Amino acid sequence: MHIHKKEHHMRINKHLFHRLVKVPQAPLDETLHSDQRQAQAETEPPDNAPEPPRIALPGASPGLPPGVARGLENEQAVLVSLHEYGWLTARQVGRLVWRESTYGFQMGRRVLRRLEKKGLVVKRPLPRKASAWVLSTRGAQQLRASGIDARRGTDQRVDNITWRHRWLVNEFLILKDPTGITKYSEYAILAHRGPFALTDTPRGRRPDRKWLGKIPDALWTKQDGDVALVSWIEVERTHKRPADLKQLCEFIVRGMHQPVIAHSVLELSKIFLVYTWDSQRPETRAQVYPLIRALVRGIRAAFDHHFEPYDAVTVDAYAETLFESVYLALLDVGPGPILRDGIQGWRLQYVWHEEGLAVLKQELVEDGGRKHKRR
Repeated sequence: MHIHKKEHHMRINKHLFHRLVKVPQAPLDETLHSDQRQAQAETEPPDNAPEPPRIALPGASPGLPPGVARGLENEQAVLVSLHEYGWLTARQVGRLVWRESTYGFQMGRRVLRRLEKKGLVVKRPLPRKASAWVLSTRGAQQLRASGIDARRGTDQRVDNITWRHRWLVNEFLILKDPTGITKYSEYAILAHRGPFALTDTPRGRRPDRKWLGKIPDALWTKQDGDVALVSWIEVERTHKRPADLKQLCEFIVRGMHQPVIAHSVLELSKIFLVYTWDSQRPETRAQVYPLIRALVRGIRAAFDHHFEPYDAVTVDAYAETLFESVYLALLDVGPGPILRDGIQGWRLQYVWHEEGLAVLKQELVEDGGRKHKRR
């Protein structure tokens, strides 16, 4: 069963995709060259630098001098971020807590060091001399005292092969403008703090981790009347085993066909499939194409199997929903790791037919490589 080709390919341009996943307008620290990054890392924000927007959170003490109160609010905001994401780098903390500030990285690093001296956070080494920060037992206790059900993060493994996946998931989630949405990190979902229906756990009745047998890498929700629309995130870095790829493709087809999530007010609205490449290594662009091709062909196979009993009108109507709701995103990630500014994105519609995949192959493998060689 094949979709009528009136459902033709449509490229997402950068402006459209940036509305879906808003990239900060100020240049990211990670876009600087290594010598510039080093110089900036050694520079603290001046004393008269404009303060970032205040984040009102539990734990602020009334009656304190404004500077002291603001410092405590900043510390609380950093602790809450670690509670929500599990572990973060100083750059990630800076972009979360001081989103609009050009001094976010320096402010994040400064506050983390202060919290470390107080025994509220613990620094853990990452590869390439990077560092991750987690909540200490005392830090979790401070959050619990302010009404947040936090647990220490020192039990997390940040030195195994999964750390880069977690870093990428958190980076993509941080990119999304938080206005009007609620974010759920992989860490929060695995800790039964997601938005799904309640289920029995060793700690009592808590939100389920799964829907349709799948645990999301991350998601966010946006209220639309009585319904919370869900944007589901999957980071695809490596070749999947055939069974895992089949499960993902079947989930995409089933989930978008029956988007209402049982026993909740949730409705699946969008699925983002996130891939990575390194603009300084053009060959990595070519490595992405086989991953996307395998995914698209897997979705087509799952679609044909799922909709075999349906008439053509129903199939075309659903295909339009699928095409408009599934997105492929390509992040530029360099060593460090660092996330460079800019995202490329495509709707599933653009690559659904083999002709679309051929165009994508030319763009990623052939044209993309030549463009970067000419630079």
